[in-house]
Amino acid sequence: MKNKTLSILRLIKHLILIIAAGMLVSCAAPDPMFSANSRNIQDTDYPKNKIVGMWVHFGRLMLQTEREEMEWKFYYDLLPNGRGRIRQATINRVNGAHMSVEANLTWRYLGKNWWQISLPASTEYRVTDSDRMKLTGNYLKPNAFLVRYYDGNLYDMNTQQVLVRPTHKDVSGLANRIRSSTPTIYMNSGSR
Repeated sequence: MKNKTLSILRLIKHLILIIAAGMLVSCAAPDPMFSANSRNIQDTDYPKNKIVGMWVHFGRLMLQTEREEMEWKFYYDLLPNGRGRIRQATINRVNGAHMSVEANLTWRYLGKNWWQISLPASTEYRVTDSDRMKLTGNYLKPNAFLVRYYDGNLYDMNTQQVLVRPTHKDVSGLANRIRSSTPTIYMNSGSR
């Protein structure tokens, strides 16, 4: 009976940890580059295909434990026809567990340096690689976000993050910025 009670307590702690982590993700700190440059973005009439190509966004979970330190990269491949593909690569930096998923997306130009990128519901994502991770049963609705172009990067106006081109220099700079600027909350989950 004691072992069953301990198992239930561990499960409750784990669920609380997951819920807290989910709430903290939405409270991510803005990219310092976004904070420094977003006020300089102009209402320029660019050609609609100005943002065509591959873009990368980097993120990390603010909540960490002795078992989890989650980071992810989103790769947005925007095609000239208003379509494209998103790939998300997630890794737990503590134990190396990882997963990649992908789905189709759409985008459109709204004018005056505003584009909308629309992502599908979570049920439309396909797992392309996985090691000790799996998709959860949580259903996420389709959603969209707005981006603006400035100085060779895309500025996500919803999350205050910057998307960069997939060069080693740009992606490393982005990852280093986010790692050094995102506040981290460390919790000992108490289960080993």
